[in-house]
Amino acid sequence: MKKEEEKQMAKDLKEKDSFSTYELADAKWFPINSVVTVIKLIKHEKLSAINLGISRDRFRISRESIIQYMQDLDEQNNIK
Repeated sequence: MKKEEEKQMAKDLKEKDSFSTYELADAKWFPINSVVTVIKLIKHEKLSAINLGISRDRFRISRESIIQYMQDLDEQNNIK
């Protein structure tokens, strides 16, 4: 990850407690750029989120869950 992306990630995570699926997919520092893939990660319990929708899936993903997911990705990349 580039230094600029790391700074932006730190700033975003400091300012917000949770992110929508769209916000997370649009974040340059998050490795997943697809809302569909983010939702799949939530449904497979790789990210923990609260479903705010009644008829549609509208998720808010917690900051802690995002940090844990990023750490798990780093560990997997270091193992390989």
